[in-house]
Amino acid sequence: MHVRWFDASHGLTATLSTSPKPPTGQDDSQLPYMIRIYTSKVKGAGTDANVSLNVIGVKGSSGWHQLRAKQDSFERGKEDAFTLQLPDLGMLTHLGVKSDGTGQGPAWHLDKVCIIPPAVPSALAAPAQGKTANSLQPGRRGSSGNTGLPGQPVWFVARRWLDVVHGLEVLLEVQAADPAKSLVQYQVEVHTSDVKNAGTDAQVFVQLFGEQGSGEAQELRSGKSSDNTFRRGGADTFNLQLPYLGPLSKLRVWLEGPGSPWHLTLIIVRGPEGTVTYFPCARWLGTTATAGDSSGQPVQGNAVLPLELLGTDVDPRRTQADYKVVTRTSDIVGGGTDAAVYIELIGSNGSTSGLQHLQPTGPHTFDQGRVDEFRIRCEALGDLAQLRIGHDGTGSHPAWHIQQVEVTDMSSSRTWYFEADCWLAASHGSIDRLLQASSTDPLADRQAYQVTVYTSKRPGAAKTAGASIFIILHGSHGLPVTSTNGSNTIANSSRQRSSEHSPEVLSSPRLELSGGGPDSFSEGGVGSFTLPAVRNLGQLRHITLELTALAEACSWHCQHVEVSNSTGERWLFPCNAWLAAGSSGSLKQLAAAAGQPQRVLQPAPNLDALWQQIKLETQQQQQERYKVAVYTSDNSSPTSDARVSVTLHGTSGEAGPFELSAQGCSCFQPGACDVFDVASPTKLGQLQRLKVVADSSRLRSAWHLDTISVTAESTGITTWFFADRSFDQGLAETVMLEGSEVDIRARMTRYKVTVHTGDDTNA
Repeated sequence: MHVRWFDASHGLTATLSTSPKPPTGQDDSQLPYMIRIYTSKVKGAGTDANVSLNVIGVKGSSGWHQLRAKQDSFERGKEDAFTLQLPDLGMLTHLGVKSDGTGQGPAWHLDKVCIIPPAVPSALAAPAQGKTANSLQPGRRGSSGNTGLPGQPVWFVARRWLDVVHGLEVLLEVQAADPAKSLVQYQVEVHTSDVKNAGTDAQVFVQLFGEQGSGEAQELRSGKSSDNTFRRGGADTFNLQLPYLGPLSKLRVWLEGPGSPWHLTLIIVRGPEGTVTYFPCARWLGTTATAGDSSGQPVQGNAVLPLELLGTDVDPRRTQADYKVVTRTSDIVGGGTDAAVYIELIGSNGSTSGLQHLQPTGPHTFDQGRVDEFRIRCEALGDLAQLRIGHDGTGSHPAWHIQQVEVTDMSSSRTWYFEADCWLAASHGSIDRLLQASSTDPLADRQAYQVTVYTSKRPGAAKTAGASIFIILHGSHGLPVTSTNGSNTIANSSRQRSSEHSPEVLSSPRLELSGGGPDSFSEGGVGSFTLPAVRNLGQLRHITLELTALAEACSWHCQHVEVSNSTGERWLFPCNAWLAAGSSGSLKQLAAAAGQPQRVLQPAPNLDALWQQIKLETQQQQQERYKVAVYTSDNSSPTSDARVSVTLHGTSGEAGPFELSAQGCSCFQPGACDVFDVASPTKLGQLQRLKVVADSSRLRSAWHLDTISVTAESTGITTWFFADRSFDQGLAETVMLEGSEVDIRARMTRYKVTVHTGDDTNA
């Protein structure tokens, strides 16, 4: 039996010699073949399945032989030695390896196999018919003529799984030399992030992948007695001996064993040819045993399974940017937090900074009313679109009321503003929020409000000791919605509820009325309170008063509330009602049995203001805005601006004239489309005609008008007015155009007319 290659390299024909008996059935004594099995260091590489080998040489094959394994054979990273009594197979060419897939852990990751043939003269027998040993070697680059000679080891490299997914059997080809002797060095540089608790004491493993294969998993060890690797903000370098993998494409990294989570920034791999590949990360990795931070809380973005990083030849540190982050904690009672705060910057192209923990700069960081500044470094994100901010919910007071976050790109000095004005607390629904970017500072539109509270003069009206009063202002940048009476009627409550769900309604935070003096809530007392500056609410629609009780039973009878802002606007909110909380265990509470802990108050009517409001509302309802697009013909001569006005004629009336002009712009140039906004005091219905007046007295040449389109903003309906006419220089001309629902130019056909003048005399 002969085993050889038939290809262009080894020849497509061969002369084979005869043998009186099969190679595997020789009567000669069996020969000892030394077998060494190397199990990979990949996680879970070991197996307790039964392993069999079929050794193949130029003289034949051994057939399948099960290896007599011990209890600890084929463990992860282990070398196992066996001796098989086999017939003389000549020079070895292939090796079959198979697993029977039995046992509790049958999957097996085989690294390589070494076979040492017996040192007997018969193993040196030359191939028949003058064929050289090289002609019988497998077609591999770098194979040598003495592969498998007596007493010299031959190698078979697998580096693959044998399991039900990848297959339980594999045929390996002989190698020219020990793969370990052909290994090359890869230098791995690991950068741990400079964030709180970023370092780890767990075992770190990496696996490299290239165009020509993958290396086996390698644990990153420093080899020093005092191991200070993977510390916060540190950079550690390791040298790995691996087969040449070609250009690197990806890298897997993971943690094993007990230890803390790890925040990895970047891994840099330098190859044997001087190539450098960067693997950016900026994420947390955790172990299955400790998937959290040092406080035991889950780490956002934690990777328990191996994290796969893609390689790039661009150093991400060159494209990184420094950002200044300013947080503004609201100046309201209980607004500060002692939880661990994090943010995530998100660019308009979807790129992200990853979660960045904001390290406290002192014991009062994130306290009530504080403004704190931080610096973070991450990939340059371009235009910022969103920001995620949250905390881990730890500490004695995790609830946090954040007013605003400001982020500045230090390289361009550009600042984005992220208005929050909300609670980050589990009791308020969420401990993190996604905020939208703005190029303008919302704090520039902040407003200070003064609140004056009048307590009733009736007996027992004073606020019970142990109670607290809170207020929420509700307003809108639109017109005010004024109640026709001051009581909390069903109609007013319904209207208020609908207003609360309107996207136009703006609300202040829930603010406590405190510090107004000892008699602020006494019987007949008047208390004045200055609220922290909040967003400009415009016209106030209503306010919410709330009484909270620290005692068993608390009450208070409010007469009315006055609110004013820094611009002098004032609102009066009648109440004349009890606010009560707790159990009614006293005579005073029995008198206030109808009291509620919360009251929604509507502003009192003002007849003059109400009349103006109704008038304005009526005018706004009757108004219609139009967009007028003027198309100047391509063949029009370049001109200075003409004084052009239009008058709109519809089925319900007319409006105008409206002068069409744009400050600082040159209008009505050849081939241009100029768009103007006009407002009609009344709705005109369906537009029918358009009068155009052009005063061309300032023109240096004629103006040729192609078409005008008019679009009603409320309905989106566009009416087209086709002109195709010139307005001569120095004249004031008027033209009336008829409207159409479609652009008439789409129906027109362009004709080319060529005139041939005859060749006759005086033609």
